[in-house]
Amino acid sequence: MAKSVVYYCKRFFQKNGFAGPNKNVESFSHCRMKIFEGRFWSSAGLFAKCSLVSACLYCAGPSFGGQTALIDTGAIWRFLDDGADHGLDWADFWQDDSAWQAGPSPLGFGESFIATQTRPRIVTTYFRYTFNVADPSAISDLTLWVLRDDGVRIFLNGIEVFRNNLPPGEINYLTRAPAVVEAAGYIEGAIDPFWLNSGPNVLAAEVHQSDVNSSDLVLDVKLFARGDIPDTRDVAITAPADGTMFRRGTDVPIGAVVTGATNPISSVQFYADTTLLAEDAAAPYDMIWSNVQIGTYELSAVAVPA
Repeated sequence: MAKSVVYYCKRFFQKNGFAGPNKNVESFSHCRMKIFEGRFWSSAGLFAKCSLVSACLYCAGPSFGGQTALIDTGAIWRFLDDGADHGLDWADFWQDDSAWQAGPSPLGFGESFIATQTRPRIVTTYFRYTFNVADPSAISDLTLWVLRDDGVRIFLNGIEVFRNNLPPGEINYLTRAPAVVEAAGYIEGAIDPFWLNSGPNVLAAEVHQSDVNSSDLVLDVKLFARGDIPDTRDVAITAPADGTMFRRGTDVPIGAVVTGATNPISSVQFYADTTLLAEDAAAPYDMIWSNVQIGTYELSAVAVPA
């Protein structure tokens, strides 16, 4: 009889504190791992699953140079690359993206710097990222930096705020970018902070190919805010992957990334329930949990301020 591990995550946001092992930490991510005896099986229908989890908290430190990175390279994006027509609902703030795939940016395929691979040979791929803003009135301006190949359209909370290398007017999932564009540098755009929500916000992007057989696709987005605002950061568990199964006694790799931080952190701590498994003081933040035995565990990745 096989002895297996099923991993799943719950996505959540918390603004005013930390309910995890250490109340002095600034941000954290958590998931659940179950180790059991029995045949390999699918957890579909038994658990509410997601690929990766981001837990966003407001940090105490001030912003640096008047700018705070709300989104930066390495952020964990949701993406949908099924080649289907999703209209405009996919970009809506209330859209449920929990079943979408997820991974750190840059996303795409065909370039050596890509961190998360997406499916080739479709015209349009969709991306979503959720971030928090405590007080939108404190933000005087938003600056968007986009690395794209080929065309891109970006929405903030369901409102189109940026378009490049796409025709004007209505477009759909079969609309091709009019020009071949290589991701040679970031392009800049301004966004009106009026469209920000207090609390969670969703930045959504659709990338269109100029040719369905294109050899590459690229998306990376940075969003900087200027104003008297607190530092924000995200920490996300990047491994194990969604639905991964292991045999009992396996050495399980656990990894995490920290993004959006202007103030430094001293380390990332990894917990199983309230037991500290390991602490990593330098990126990439990862560990090996050796010889994991039967049981159900709450896994947490905690970013500790310096």
